[in-house]
Amino acid sequence: MRIARFTTGEDPQYGVVTGEVDEFGQPSEDSVIVTLAGDPLY
Repeated sequence: MRIARFTTGEDPQYGVVTGEVDEFGQPSEDSVIVTLAGDPLY
């Protein structure tokens, strides 16, 4: 499972990255981030 921390100009958000990654760890074009409610570490 890959967790992403991102922002859209406001407070940081977290999400699960879906899809495959290439040999360099880059997500494929059909990957999406499914936003989580709150911080997954707390």
